[in-house]
Amino acid sequence: MTQLVQAAQSRQIPVILLSPILVSETVNSQDNRRLAEYVAVMQEIAIQQRCQFINLTIPFREVLLTYQRYGGQAQNLLTRDGIHPNSAGHQIIAYTLLKGWGIPEQRLQSLRLQPSR
Repeated sequence: MTQLVQAAQSRQIPVILLSPILVSETVNSQDNRRLAEYVAVMQEIAIQQRCQFINLTIPFREVLLTYQRYGGQAQNLLTRDGIHPNSAGHQIIAYTLLKGWGIPEQRLQSLRLQPSR
């Protein structure tokens, strides 16, 4: 990954490293713990190579933990099948990307979502 970032930067291509989302909606699963190690390496590469890093695991984790805190069980809240985002998951990804790109919070709050067809 470091070589890929360096190759892009050597050609003046702006680089943003984007973490994957959680591997499972069971927040503390073994797979998600392994994923956290991978995400930590990505973040370290971003720091070393001075490029932006957007962590998608954090908002997914926060939404799922909040939902579960109030009695909800893991049931594909943010994904179609436990890993691929559904409409709600895509909204979180879009919001997190726009926020990471510096879109002001006030502007993000004014966005109107169009239902999927």
